[in-house]
Amino acid sequence: GFHITPVFGVIGAAAAVPFLPDNILNRILSMFAGGDSSIYTRTYIYTAMRRLIENHPLFGVGLGADAVRNAVYAEHVYDAEALFIHGHNIYLQIWAEMGVFALIAFVCAMAFAVRAGLQLRSDGDAILRAVGVGAACALCGSMVFGLTDYAWSYPRVMVLFWFVFALIPAAVRLKNIREAR
Repeated sequence: GFHITPVFGVIGAAAAVPFLPDNILNRILSMFAGGDSSIYTRTYIYTAMRRLIENHPLFGVGLGADAVRNAVYAEHVYDAEALFIHGHNIYLQIWAEMGVFALIAFVCAMAFAVRAGLQLRSDGDAILRAVGVGAACALCGSMVFGLTDYAWSYPRVMVLFWFVFALIPAAVRLKNIREAR
């Protein structure tokens, strides 16, 4: 059935916009500015990623943002003057690095982890419930963020991401151990 909680979440998020720090609000507004907007410059990046993926759809160009950057320049698929750093989309980046099979595996792993984490919401142990649901929500947020940027170019962010991911199977395992007693 329909739950009212998401409606409050959307209303709350919209109401919070005027209270955002200036640098974040300006960044959001820059997406809709003419000429040199965030979206405009990403068009070149996404086009380069599409071209690279078309050239290497199954197995990609190699693991790491450096492999993608080197392939982008070696294959002359990037038309902009600004420096190409990464794909600005985690899904495109994974596909370009490791191919479509890795992308499918990644999306499935995230879906199964989120599902397992959310299933812990009915657990009687408040700590396992909080860890499972919290980690699942964090993964969902990261996956949505991944549509617009590639945060894994910072190793500390990648380590934190996989740590949060690992919390879910750890919580499920603890639940199973407890139930087996």
